[in-house]
Amino acid sequence: MISKRNVLILLTASLVLLWGCEPSRAYREGVLSEHYRMMSNAELRRYQERLNDEIVKIAKGGPVPAGANRAVYLEDLQTRWKDVESQIQGNVRRQRYEQYKKTMDLMYGY
Repeated sequence: MISKRNVLILLTASLVLLWGCEPSRAYREGVLSEHYRMMSNAELRRYQERLNDEIVKIAKGGPVPAGANRAVYLEDLQTRWKDVESQIQGNVRRQRYEQYKKTMDLMYGY
């Protein structure tokens, strides 16, 4: 028999999984359909410029993808822009750390 404690643990874990995962809308076309996580910093900057152009276009009343709500699509574009910026900053930090490690290895033989 399942105890109340086990049910509570299972329910809590389920809620954490459901609420902890960011809802994602799958876009099959346009700038939001691209996978940016494996892009170089130069590619990320170009992608970010395209996102910015799309944000401006949608904010001025341009067409949105079929089946998409204008406000939701604009919010998704802005969120992606921030995600790309975070990816760029993370890449820069990793590159600086790798350079630091190489320098320390050359200087001190770590």
